[in-house]
Amino acid sequence: MLKPNKTIDKKELDALVKALSQGSVAAYSTIYRLYYPRLYRYGLQISRDPAFVEDILQDLFTYLAENCRKLRRVSNFEVYLFQSVKRNIFTRLAREQQSRNSRDRYRQRTEPLEDQFAPAPDEALIADESAARRSARLRAAMAELPDHQREILYLRYFEEMSYQEICQILDLNHQVARNYTSRAIRQLKKALLNLELQFILLFFSILSGK
Repeated sequence: MLKPNKTIDKKELDALVKALSQGSVAAYSTIYRLYYPRLYRYGLQISRDPAFVEDILQDLFTYLAENCRKLRRVSNFEVYLFQSVKRNIFTRLAREQQSRNSRDRYRQRTEPLEDQFAPAPDEALIADESAARRSARLRAAMAELPDHQREILYLRYFEEMSYQEICQILDLNHQVARNYTSRAIRQLKKALLNLELQFILLFFSILSGK
């Protein structure tokens, strides 16, 4: 899977958050530039509606700007951001579901967005045919995972977060998070193996028909 370019270490981030808590516009702009794309991709693992996720992020960054002094009490700013996105999405979805009494819209928005695990366009252009097939099989297998397993894999291998951070974001204990990860990987391996066997059987059926 693709991994984000982490261009800031903890010391630099702490300095930025401190500056933001003191009302620094420059610090706010830097944090927005660094985290908006990552939070957007994460939001799309929960909701498949890009406009909806954009609204969530707009509200979050507006809140940060208006309540920057409260950030002094935040111990892990990165975890705080991801927690906020997840919590705000589910709060908004629950509120909309209650007000509109629309279960169909809720299910539609929480379906997996397969393309978030697709290679970037420039990488797809230079990938060979076999790599493209493997990528397609992986995306299909990822889409079949339960939501919580797909979300954990995204945070663990795309965002490269520790289990401690993942547990804070998803409100899980450490062992449960590890169990979900192991189960998801086993399911992926099984799904990919089944797809490979289906491809082989199809290949031989074509040959036998000639």
